Amino acid sequence: MAATAHRIRLTRTPPVSTRPRDPPALESPPPQRHWRRHHAQPPENGPDQPKPTPTRKQTYRHAKSRLGRDPGQLAGELSWLIRAAEHPESPIQTDNPVANGLRDIVTRIAALASPRLTADFVEAMRNFFLAKVWEASFRQRQKQATLDEYLLLRCHTGMMRAFVRPLELGGCGELTAQERDCRPIHALVEMSGLIENFDNDILSYHKESRESYSLNAVTVLSYQEQLAFPEAIDRVLTLRNRVMSRYLDVQDSVRDHASGPVVDFLDNLDAMVRAVFDWQLHSFRYRRPDTAFDVTATTVRPQVTTEPLPFAAVSWWWDPALTIFGAPPR
Repeated sequence: MAATAHRIRLTRTPPVSTRPRDPPALESPPPQRHWRRHHAQPPENGPDQPKPTPTRKQTYRHAKSRLGRDPGQLAGELSWLIRAAEHPESPIQTDNPVANGLRDIVTRIAALASPRLTADFVEAMRNFFLAKVWEASFRQRQKQATLDEYLLLRCHTGMMRAFVRPLELGGCGELTAQERDCRPIHALVEMSGLIENFDNDILSYHKESRESYSLNAVTVLSYQEQLAFPEAIDRVLTLRNRVMSRYLDVQDSVRDHASGPVVDFLDNLDAMVRAVFDWQLHSFRYRRPDTAFDVTATTVRPQVTTEPLPFAAVSWWWDPALTIFGAPPR
């Protein structure tokens, strides 16, 4: 599939209903899949019956929810995880399923890639963990981030900088150090991640709006600019499409002078943006049974202003020098 087929523009399908959502208590309960396999009726826990022991997955979910509001404790837990990633051969956190999973990923990457690429993956995970600690501080204080803070946060919490490293293994070979570290490639990776995160914020808003605290682009804009829900959605779509437009400009410039591995990397980056969008659009996790809006995707190039976004965290993506591939490494 041609690379341009992955480059989608999003628009909201009008009209947007302003009908208030039903309260969570009125929703249909989720299907009781597990007990229906073995029981005609759900088992009852009488006064003499012990409560079922929570599974490891349930225990971890509880810990994740608690840690997500305690930045100090979260920093300690994540420090152990990153140590396990740095030294996967060491017996660190061997009873932690998350540490074991991360250890396995690093080991697999190291078996296929150079030490430099493996180290870059671990460093990207460190940046992700640092951003999660900052995010936890917002949840602890129940404070809404500014849009500039949110954009910087999402440059890391989407994990794009970690995900893109294995993309180099699916083409003509790894990028050279100068190619990987040059500012245009760095900007493209960040922009692709923010595009994916904008898509996620739009498609997951139905789910996150039911939580007690939501750090979502739609929520941030509604709070910061005092926008109603329809206007906030349109504003996020506009920001998303402006980033996509700049992404296309920089990438087209890079392709004109890129090596085979860089072209393959950019093709994979395009495909990843589209694949993540398709997964989120059809995922049960983000199903929206009473959604008040719809989203239309098209491969027509966004018709938006080329002016830089007025936010310090991302304004450097509009540096004219980025359209000259081969710029000095960062």
